Amino acid sequence: MLKVYSIKYLTKMTSPSWKQVGGYNRTGNYARFSFLTNETDSDRYSTSATSVVYTLGGTTPLPTLVTFNTLPGLAYTPGQKIIIAYDASNYFTAYVNRYSENILTAIPVAGGVTGSGTYSTWQINLDGIVGPLGPTGPRGATGAAGPQGIQGAIGAIGPQGATGPRGATGAAGATGVQGATGPQGATGPQGATGPQGATGPQGATGPQGATGVQGATGPQGATGPQGATGPQGATGAQGATGPQGATGTQGATGTQGATGPQGIQGVAGPVGPTGSLGTLANIASHSNNILSYNTSTNTLGYTTGTSISLFTGATARDTAITSPFLGQFCFLTDEAQLQFYKSGIWNNYPLGGSGPTLSTLVVTGPSNSITQTYVDAANNIVPTPTATGFTIYRFDGLSAVSPLSFTIKANKLINISYLLVAGGGGGGTGNSSSRGGGGGAGGVVKGTNTLQNSTTYNISIGGYRAWDGYDSSFYAGSGLITAVGGGVGATPGSSAGNGGSGGGSTSGNTPGNGIGEQGKSGGRGDNGVGGGGGGYISAGSSDGRGGLGVTNDTFFGNSFIIQYGAGGIGGNSTSNMIPPTGFGTGGPGGRFNESGRAGTGGILGIKFPSYS
Repeated sequence: MLKVYSIKYLTKMTSPSWKQVGGYNRTGNYARFSFLTNETDSDRYSTSATSVVYTLGGTTPLPTLVTFNTLPGLAYTPGQKIIIAYDASNYFTAYVNRYSENILTAIPVAGGVTGSGTYSTWQINLDGIVGPLGPTGPRGATGAAGPQGIQGAIGAIGPQGATGPRGATGAAGATGVQGATGPQGATGPQGATGPQGATGPQGATGPQGATGVQGATGPQGATGPQGATGPQGATGAQGATGPQGATGTQGATGTQGATGPQGIQGVAGPVGPTGSLGTLANIASHSNNILSYNTSTNTLGYTTGTSISLFTGATARDTAITSPFLGQFCFLTDEAQLQFYKSGIWNNYPLGGSGPTLSTLVVTGPSNSITQTYVDAANNIVPTPTATGFTIYRFDGLSAVSPLSFTIKANKLINISYLLVAGGGGGGTGNSSSRGGGGGAGGVVKGTNTLQNSTTYNISIGGYRAWDGYDSSFYAGSGLITAVGGGVGATPGSSAGNGGSGGGSTSGNTPGNGIGEQGKSGGRGDNGVGGGGGGYISAGSSDGRGGLGVTNDTFFGNSFIIQYGAGGIGGNSTSNMIPPTGFGTGGPGGRFNESGRAGTGGILGIKFPSYS
């Protein structure tokens, strides 16, 4: 007998390869069927993409933020590591910055470029793909069936079919043969199905079947995608800054090159008349003659009245001679060096000798964002460069990214110290029930590097805005150095941004993460108070306090103290929305129905010996 069932549900069983259907037949009997399916569930990452032309390799670096037109509906989230390839020989790696609809932006990984050339079409995927599914294990025993649900009401009986024609009456006597039964009438429409009975409790899971014999090992699949990064552990408190080490001793003077061959002696000139016998005073007596260098004739001369002045070093010289004149001489006793004044600086005599020369930067870009300072060996600010001191350039971020470049002019390869800070993230906007999160501090990168004489280096200093802070970057001998902008503070209903330091979240939501050693995570908002933005030294807190930054840095001289890398405060009931101060500071989050403020711009400091 044929049994017809109405399917009431479709469920996925515990094994990824089995599903079930179940239902009732017309007589109220219930049945359940299992079947095997090839269905798999996964997010999508692989996509083709187009962009403006980007150059791989060579002297032109990738931008600090690259943008692509991709397919919609992808599963990318901030912080994932991806590979962006033109082909198998030309590609680079990056971290996802943001994905929305079909627009993907990413931060290239320093040193992550392979190959060379200029391209505008790409294939993008996670840094690794999913391997093939392994063989399915044997099916375990089926658990006991749950109790049968209540039977639905029986449908109404259809109308009776028409009666067949009556057979002819037979002859009197014997009964005639009974006529054939007329055809059965058409079946009436089925009645509406009764409501489904309540699902019985699920039976206990049967014991797992014995493990089948392992099949032969298949070829190894491609590397699967990298798992999501686990939460960052809490950062320990930063130790106190150690005292600056003493200045190292000056290296030994190199050996003098071999003397060139002597030129042919010129014809002797006529003997001049004998002059009168003169007198030469003691030039170290500070009382008689001043010896000077004639820059037009390249000869020495002297005038009556004073002498060559002796000083222990450049600091004593600059204190005593406040207005030197062209060609004036002095002698530095500690260095045993004769010097003359020309082109605004003191030069070693003879000109072009082996002594140190002044090192400078030739800067191209907005002059209102550049400051030059001189310090002595003890880091005290002085008006002019000293022989053992340092020259410092400061580049400030304006309202947007400030593109600049500089060329080093020095006598040799120069060792530098640098301080690089990105722009701070803006604070989130509050609504009627929750206040906005504080913006994350701009990322901070410190270190040492080298600069080559007569080489041009590009700079990009992040300014301020009310969203994710702008990145800051510059090129040095080791390549591109980048500080990532701070993450934006969360607005109710949106996520906090990741960045150099993460933005604070709204009440109960996830805060943004910091990137590496550049900054810490934002705080998770609580009880309607926006979480504080992450700082360079510590993470933001749930009560709205921004993470700590540096408050007493003397990179630009002992008397010029700067602050940078502080997280923005989260929106709260007492905040007066005070504008943030310092460099790369996150903006404060908005109070109820108030907008957050923008973070502050970044900074780059470059410090190198004044003379080389």
